[in-house]
Amino acid sequence: MPNQANQETIRVQTRVTSAVCESRPTSAHYLMGFIPGPRRRSGCVRRKLILLSALLLPAWAGAQTGSTEGRMVVNGKERMMKYARAANVPSETDKGEMDLRIIVSDEPVPAKAIFEEMSLFEASSAGAIHAVQIKLTGGGAQLGIWSQDTHGYSYSHSQSPNPHAIKVSDGRVEGEVHEKERWDNFALELAVKFSAPIEKFVPEAEPTPADTEAAKRNPAANAYLALQDAVRNGDRARIRAAAPPEAAAQIDGPDFAEMLTGIQAMQHKELLVRKAVEKDGETTLWVAGKTPEGKAATGKVVMRLEADNWIMRSESWK
Repeated sequence: MPNQANQETIRVQTRVTSAVCESRPTSAHYLMGFIPGPRRRSGCVRRKLILLSALLLPAWAGAQTGSTEGRMVVNGKERMMKYARAANVPSETDKGEMDLRIIVSDEPVPAKAIFEEMSLFEASSAGAIHAVQIKLTGGGAQLGIWSQDTHGYSYSHSQSPNPHAIKVSDGRVEGEVHEKERWDNFALELAVKFSAPIEKFVPEAEPTPADTEAAKRNPAANAYLALQDAVRNGDRARIRAAAPPEAAAQIDGPDFAEMLTGIQAMQHKELLVRKAVEKDGETTLWVAGKTPEGKAATGKVVMRLEADNWIMRSESWK
């Protein structure tokens, strides 16, 4: 039964969500982990189920465009926040709408991270960056923590209307965010003041039939499909060959068979590489397929050539 304060909150249409729950992955990210990625549910501190995430290496590019003052303390570990980036990005919930994504961090924000949440995950999983993401969407605000200091939890907090002192003017965003939370296995103190120009989102061209035909001959695309075949058939030797040398011990370990079963249960089928784009030493694959339930899905995969082997560094589906 809600108390009087909660009833008042409902009457003024103010919504604050923050909880602890187990994550329920919506897609499999082979050789790196299970990550909700762009489809993260807000309002939860969720346990990340990460497989080999420490092997991920961020791709750094682009000039830093904003600044931050303040600190973030997660589970007693203090990080001084110095950097900021901001951009308008397509909304994940409201088709045709744009959200404002702001990232403040202790180290320079990867250029791709402001537009691609997966890149931010890669950098934070590798311990190269500790960041706060503030997303202004639908009149509210979503705040998320990306840091190894969470000890396996992912913090996300949604509030509507937006309670933070954030101002957007003349193509720039400035503001302050203060947050303090504590649970049995998680503690957060956040106090930051930031300023950054708002970067422009430039949509990528959709794959054409010619792109799909060319992808059939792309080495990275063929390596990705071969890896998926190896996972589907439980071929540990082929999976090992597609992994970095540092991953060999875990793949050869006693727990990998159980991990592989979980990955296979969520593996997409009827895969098609629709486009392959090479840039900055990586190849991004536009892929299509079906979920285990038979629903059509699209995604992106990042492949990197390392020691003459194509290694899958990230995979996300929607």
